Amino acid sequence: MATASKSRLAPGEHSIDRNTPREKPDGTWVLVWSIRLPNGRIVEKRSQADTKTRVRARAKATAEKLLSTRERAPWAPTMPVEKFIDDVTVPSITAAGLAASTTTLYTTAMTRARTELRGLPLADAATYGELEAALQHIAERYGLGAAKNAKKALNGHFIAPLLRHGVIDRNPLQATIDLVSMAKEATESPRGSADLTDAHRRAVVAHLLAIDPTDGVPVKSKSRWSYAHRLAVRRNAIDQCLLQAATGLRLQEAVNQRWSDITGDGILTTTFPKPVRVGGESVRKPRTIPILLPEVAAHLRDRAGHAAGEYAIPHPADADRPWGLAAAKEGMAALYVELAETLKIDPLLTLRSHAWRTVINRAFIAAGVPAAQRVAYLGHTEGVNAASYTHGVSLTAIQALIPSDPKTTV
Repeated sequence: MATASKSRLAPGEHSIDRNTPREKPDGTWVLVWSIRLPNGRIVEKRSQADTKTRVRARAKATAEKLLSTRERAPWAPTMPVEKFIDDVTVPSITAAGLAASTTTLYTTAMTRARTELRGLPLADAATYGELEAALQHIAERYGLGAAKNAKKALNGHFIAPLLRHGVIDRNPLQATIDLVSMAKEATESPRGSADLTDAHRRAVVAHLLAIDPTDGVPVKSKSRWSYAHRLAVRRNAIDQCLLQAATGLRLQEAVNQRWSDITGDGILTTTFPKPVRVGGESVRKPRTIPILLPEVAAHLRDRAGHAAGEYAIPHPADADRPWGLAAAKEGMAALYVELAETLKIDPLLTLRSHAWRTVINRAFIAAGVPAAQRVAYLGHTEGVNAASYTHGVSLTAIQALIPSDPKTTV
């Protein structure tokens, strides 16, 4: 056993002969050991006796007892599969610490799988034949991507607990399942940033500046969030879109932007720029740039005057914290689909805020802005100063593109 002292315990093996008993001051001997049950679960144990020989013997007797009495599963094979999914699978997904978008994908996937497996006892639902049929029906009805998400959710949160507790002894989803041949044909959707134009950008900005955020938030809702919270999310999504469309900031830069880094004359210094590699080290290189649209600069001035905290896009429940990336992505997705449908801008059905960087860059190119200024403004990674993207780079050509607004001083 000495040569295998550091090897992983196999099912049915224990570490009694690997571990060393310790003598206590009162003369008794204690042995701390572990055993891997047939279902793969590790159990930690502690045995005690008056001699070293007896403590090992007592530990081995306990190990034999553990192996002879199979761990009882907390679910009967005859349990309805719907109850298992509701009581075990869905809570497992929500407690897994996944990104909010992934949690939503997996929960939706298991709702579909539950519908397909409904009426079956747990033991039958966890067979290759039933799972294959369920996944193929999902592929046929919702598409290949939906079926793949369902398979991942089933593997991690349906099959895994059944294996862990010995209800089944093998993973039926390890076998190949044909999901492609009967999958619903994917509809063509606009994806390329080339489909999003500068005219679209200006239409979006004009629309967002004109709408009343409260119009899109019902006072009464079945949501667990309060009206104030939902309204704050709506305002955040609008302000985030305006800020990115007028500056080309990345999402992480936008949600971490502080009011103190935006001047009254429409000049912004990135509070939390994206890190880049410089001389083998990761550094954050700030940029000081003009806000390209005076109407957005005016909107931000007004918002700053009423701000309760330091962040331009604050957490809905705490103005002194930035909005989280996952929540920002969710709020953005809902708003962009709304914009696509309202303004008939199909690319926004699939594109999100990073596309504004491409739109702005193309507008710069069309206006003849030199490459060095484009790189400096957007914070790309080539040919720039190590201390600051805009350090030593004149942005006069970009400044000249900003229209004057007689109603405001920008």
